[in-house]
Amino acid sequence: RWGVPVRPIAAGESVDLGPNVTARVLHPPLGWRAGESDNAGSVVIEVGMSGRSLLLTGDLDGAGIDALLETEAPAVDAMLAPHHGGRSANPARLYAWADPKVVLVSQNLPEGDPVPELSALVEEGRDLRFTGGEGAIRLRWTEARILMDGYSDLAKKDETPQIVPAGLGVFSQWVLGVLALGAGLGVCVGMAVVEWGAWALVAPGRRSTSVEVESPPWEVIYAFAHDGTLLVGSLWTQSAENSRLALLLHGYAEDRSALLGRARALADRGWSVAVLDSRARGRSGGQFCSFGARESLDLREWLNLRCLEPRGGKRVVVWGRSMGAAIALGAAVMDSRIGALVLEAPYAELAQPVSDGLRRTRLPAFLTGMMLRRASRIARVPLDRPRPIELAPAVSVPVLIVHGELDPVAPPKEVERLAAAFATKPLRIEVAGAKHVDVFDVGGEALAEQIAAFLSAQDESVEASP
Repeated sequence: RWGVPVRPIAAGESVDLGPNVTARVLHPPLGWRAGESDNAGSVVIEVGMSGRSLLLTGDLDGAGIDALLETEAPAVDAMLAPHHGGRSANPARLYAWADPKVVLVSQNLPEGDPVPELSALVEEGRDLRFTGGEGAIRLRWTEARILMDGYSDLAKKDETPQIVPAGLGVFSQWVLGVLALGAGLGVCVGMAVVEWGAWALVAPGRRSTSVEVESPPWEVIYAFAHDGTLLVGSLWTQSAENSRLALLLHGYAEDRSALLGRARALADRGWSVAVLDSRARGRSGGQFCSFGARESLDLREWLNLRCLEPRGGKRVVVWGRSMGAAIALGAAVMDSRIGALVLEAPYAELAQPVSDGLRRTRLPAFLTGMMLRRASRIARVPLDRPRPIELAPAVSVPVLIVHGELDPVAPPKEVERLAAAFATKPLRIEVAGAKHVDVFDVGGEALAEQIAAFLSAQDESVEASP
């Protein structure tokens, strides 16, 4: 759903991983028996480089092992014990077939002896290693042998005594101490800024939703996200025969009430309109914003509601503002029910407005990466991946970009960079004198008419996919 290529593989295929490095698939064969267990169909790959071989067996077990042993054995230097060294997955005949010099087992060393078949490997002169005792194990091939390092070995460091350079007097040592103290304070301040900024990104504080979207002509609607989060929105339905429906998505630190002016403009032109609270905003549930990582999936759940289903053979159009534009892009890549996009004040990548925001507050912009990583850990999902500019090439529906001439968050140069990434060039409207939050207000009635005309043109020409 994020546009990452997925390639099914089967025995006999090879994948080039780099210069002189090839992954060769040994199991399962094409058309492997569907009735077998998942473990029996575990992918087995031999990674070869310069005449050396590493066998990766996954959770191979049962009939999968029987099928593998009927094939020609590669010249294995090292292999991973199948299914974490489990008894049924590690028969002696497997190791007689592969004849590895090194066997790695991804598990804690069991009480007493390991599985007897594994214990026998040591007696046969093979090197047996457990991650439970050594941590992650790194293998390095040399011409003569395999070198192995366990994480616990790498973590051991000799204590290095502190050395004071010879010739420093008391004054010089005092100066060094002050400099060290200043550096320490700087690090503490930087960490505090990162922590503050990260929490501000994912939990900017809720606003009270305007009563105007809670009463007629609005109808409050509800949906449940893929993870069970309650989502709340408002729907303004036109006449039953009217098939045109637009979904409006607000920006960062806003809620659905921020979209009232835009919604009225479309409603006055005959559109049914829904304004939706993103998770952690307005009346929707959820603890953290994720700038589209979860919200794009939430939009798909909205489209599953009967009241928001595509009508009369037409697909739904989506108008997203700022963060809402990123959400709309992610959803359009995944869902063919979306027929057109209006991206208002979109950014090409989240790092850019975050970095510019730090500069405007006279804080160091180099903290941007750390802030986004910390925010991603808090929200438990990457906030800046995939970037809008990475999603753009996969969007196949018509797109209108509306932005302000003086926008400090999504400056025209960044908007132009985003527009250039689309496979089909989008229409662009630059509103003179507008900044970030006032694009629609500054554009006024003329802008509303242009947006409605664009949406109506798409609505009239595009039929829903079957």
